[in-house]
Amino acid sequence: MLVTGGAGFLGSHLVDKLMSMGLDVIVFDNLFRGSKSNIAQHFESRHFSFREGDILDLAALRKHMDGVDTVFHMAAINGTRYFYEEPVKVLDVNGTGTKNVLQAASEANVHKVVFASSSEVYGHPSRFPTPEDERLNLDPPTESRWSYATSKLFGEHLCLTFGAKYGLQTVILRYFNGYGPRLIGTPYGQVIAIFVKSVLRGEAPTIHGDGKQTRSFVYVDDAIEGTVLAGEKEQAAGQILNIGSGDEITILELAKTIIELAGMAGQLTPVHVEPLTADPRRRLPDTRKANRILGFQAKTSLGNGLQSTIKWFKEREMS
Repeated sequence: MLVTGGAGFLGSHLVDKLMSMGLDVIVFDNLFRGSKSNIAQHFESRHFSFREGDILDLAALRKHMDGVDTVFHMAAINGTRYFYEEPVKVLDVNGTGTKNVLQAASEANVHKVVFASSSEVYGHPSRFPTPEDERLNLDPPTESRWSYATSKLFGEHLCLTFGAKYGLQTVILRYFNGYGPRLIGTPYGQVIAIFVKSVLRGEAPTIHGDGKQTRSFVYVDDAIEGTVLAGEKEQAAGQILNIGSGDEITILELAKTIIELAGMAGQLTPVHVEPLTADPRRRLPDTRKANRILGFQAKTSLGNGLQSTIKWFKEREMS
């Protein structure tokens, strides 16, 4: 198994799971958003190897693809702030990088590539819960936010094309806001990590807009279960699958819940600032297809997942 971005948030949890299954795992990561500390527990295992490299380097990918059965392509530039501030980097890494991964995998006769896409590709959907065949509704390219969505959509087209033209089995997973321990706790990370870090510092979480926009968050353990199943199930080949949960919550309620779970109720109140341009108002996946094909169903409640996430950040703050 080869995991691109295997030192990152989702990637490192996937590595943990694959290692627990007794599989040989290669991590290919340039450590831009990942950290060796996320995978250090595996360094002494003969079943594990770490290769520092960039998916923009096709030659390096080719070097480490020989003998690999399945590639989990998790490497990407993620984090909403990057979408607005670094659209060229987002498009290059997520677009060209994905093409390189697929090309190297095809040349090496890899059996299957599991591609980490995103619910962002839906843009502003009209159906909720949103199924995989929903018509995609993105804003004009003048909105740099959509650099991420279009880069992931380009990756999906590449996956399907490599499958049709070269016979490479691919599975496309559209993740809906994964969260849990090891989230990047910087302003370039995800909203849950940003809120948790602020609250633990005694600072009010900042909400863009009225906070009534909703998201559906899937705990990392559940997301990884779906990812592994996508690698295992032959019937998943050529499919696009939502990986998420039915835990829909407004961003305002999310902030209040984190304040309460962190023991700061009555001490902090969310602060509202200008909304982000083109920010989708609602996200809620229809996961029936993933349940039918993979047997996937998210099991972790948002409350329990948030408690585990806050606990992990607290331990880091105290260490």
